[in-house]
This record gives sequence, structure tokens and C-alpha cells, in this order.
Amino acid sequence: MDGLIDELLEAFGAISIEGPKFCGKTWIALNHAQSVFYAMDPEGNFANRQLAQLNPSKVIQGESPRLIDEWQVAPGLWDAVRFSIDRQPHKGRFLLTGSTAPVAEKPLHSGTGRIARIYLRPLTLFESGESSGAIQLHTLFDEQALEPTASSSDLEALANLCVKGGWPENQDTPDNRAARMPTHYLEAIYTSDISSPDGIARDPKKVAALLRALARNNATMVSNTSLKQDVSQREGMLSAPTLASYLESLKRIFILEELPGWAPDIRSKRRSRTSPKRYLVDPSLTVAALGASAERLLVDMPTFGQVFEGLCVRDLLVYCSLFDATLHHYHDESGLEVDAIIERRNGDFGAVEIKLNAGHENLAAASLTKFQAKMRSAGARTPSFLLIITGGGLAYQRDDGVFVVPITCLRN
Repeated sequence: MDGLIDELLEAFGAISIEGPKFCGKTWIALNHAQSVFYAMDPEGNFANRQLAQLNPSKVIQGESPRLIDEWQVAPGLWDAVRFSIDRQPHKGRFLLTGSTAPVAEKPLHSGTGRIARIYLRPLTLFESGESSGAIQLHTLFDEQALEPTASSSDLEALANLCVKGGWPENQDTPDNRAARMPTHYLEAIYTSDISSPDGIARDPKKVAALLRALARNNATMVSNTSLKQDVSQREGMLSAPTLASYLESLKRIFILEELPGWAPDIRSKRRSRTSPKRYLVDPSLTVAALGASAERLLVDMPTFGQVFEGLCVRDLLVYCSLFDATLHHYHDESGLEVDAIIERRNGDFGAVEIKLNAGHENLAAASLTKFQAKMRSAGARTPSFLLIITGGGLAYQRDDGVFVVPITCLRN
């Protein structure tokens, strides 16, 4: 992501780095900043926050690029940055970081053309050193031959990676203690973080029940009706509007990921009608919400498979963002599904199935080739590649042309 920030600083007056708490936004921004203002510095009874609210134009003065950390506590800072760029349209002047998308006091101007937005997620396996990066995802579009490469990962190691997650400060934590950080992270969401975007108090027990319901339905197109029934059965009645506000708040604190549906025609209304697949932003939060452990995942392979899909989607979302591709899922009226569709701006796309167990490889390949045939028979563009992402084993190309790549061999 450092390279992407460098590119954007050359093209825009400011960059807004958004993402969940504790994923490294401030750290990565400091690698590029020449001066910094911490809006949430507690010194002087949060004097910086008060100054930012009263005189945002003063706060943004400093050597460029100037980092404004947690700008959302004083939304006027966004407009001050935008106005300053209009008056002095130089590139690379500001870096903004935020772990909450504000709604109570929206900025007056979107910042279009002045402020680029990037989304920072927890570390991928390649960033944390758990993936060799031997296979670059974007090269699969180029129809290059795949050099067979072995993965050294096993199911026990993957289970521990799912528990630990991609949180930078959790990487050096021993496996037997790594679950503590995601567990406390969830507790902070229940008790306070979910209310931070709009200041509306929410029932911590119902928030916890909703996150458990989302975790149980991780990597599925679970409906709001199903989620409402699940929470209501466990913690008392939750109305549809209240559930919608809970889900919106989880998205605004960057905890809930929604993978949109895909259709081959860019004008198709079907893209917007297909329900999104829902994931928590990091597999460790899914594991923590379920009250699970690495040992329990290893004896409950269906649950482990869903958690593993969340890990792979987290990594794919990051990798795709680095070569300007988008990630979707496919589900049609016949019930044919594809876990992930990677689409480039020129319309080229690849189809991906995610299987923790390499023993399900043939089943996944059959589904992918059926999807390919369906696109061909419909006269639509066919996928540039078919890919199965597995939990381990060998990276290679099958006789039917389908690529098989362990997640611990993949990078962007």
C-alpha cells in the first residue's frame, strides 16, 4: 500500500486513508508525512480536538505532506483541507486518517478531484510474511504458465492465522494468547465503537448478538430478516429499522464487508439486485464472535472453511486494490455460485473458488468450468482465468486449465 500512497500523492492534493481501528493507518501515513497533527491527543484535556473544531484552518498548517490523524472527530477539517487545496492546488499536501465515517456532521464537500480515498485493511498473509508471494495474482490475467510451487502451510498453522488475524500489533503474540486481542476488540465495538459514527447509544447485548449472527453466517448472502430473527430470539425484539442502523454503523466503523453480486453486462440491473455476501473485516473477529479457537476450528471443518473464505477474501480485496480491480461474487437463478469474481476496468475477469481442503479441488474445478461454459453459451465474455485457492499443497495448473494456488503462495 505504500507504493499506492506514493502514486496518489503525485496525483491528488490529499489522500484519505480509511479503515478499521488498529490496522496501521497512522503508522503507514507517518511513513509519508513531514508533519503531523493528532486530533485525539489527550494532552490538555483533548486540547487538539477543541482547536480542530474551533479553528480547523490553523490545524492544517505545516510542512507537506501534513498528516491529520483521526480527522473525523472534527469534520470541519475535511472542508478546510479541500478549501486549502482549491486555493493552492499543489499535489501531495495532506494525509487524512480515520477509523470512523462520520454522519452526524457531514463535510460540506465530497472532496472529489482533490482528495483520493484508499481503504486500509488488516495485513494480508503476504504482508505478515506467512505467504511466500511466489504467485502474483495479476499475472494470471496474462495467460502465463504457472511454475509449480509447494506451500509449507498446514491446517493447524492456518487455524492459528485465522485466530490471530492481520492486526499488526498481534503478529508477534504467541499463538496461545493471540485470541485475546480480537476478543477485546469486539468488546470495544459492543460497548462504545458502534455508537461513534452518530453518537446514538445501542444495546451492547444486541450488538454482540448481531455480530455472532454475522459470524455464524460469514461468507453467505444472509438476509436482514434472518439476522433480525436470530438477534430477536436471543436478546429480545429488534426492529427492522434498528437492525439497519446497526449494520450501517458497523460499515461506518469499517467492521462489516459486503461483497456485491456480479453480472457480465456492466449495464445489468442484476448487479444491484443480487444480495451481497457479508464478511467481518478480519477472520479473527469471526472466530472471536463465535467464541471459537484454533483447536475447535480443526474439529469443525465446515466452520473452518467459512472462516478461511473470509481470510482469503480479506487478502483478495487488498491484492485487487493494488492493480485497480474489484471483487464480487456470482450467484444466478439456477443456483450456480462462484465465490469471487475479480474484474478489471477493461472488462477482463477471473473466477475464483475457495476451498480449504484440497480434496474438494475437483468439485471446485467442475463448478468453475460450468460457469465458464455458461458465459460462453450466453455469448458473454469468458473468464481470463479460473482459479482455486486452497489451504495448502501445490500451486500448479490442472489439465483442464484451472489454476490451483494455496493462499500462502499468493500476493498481488
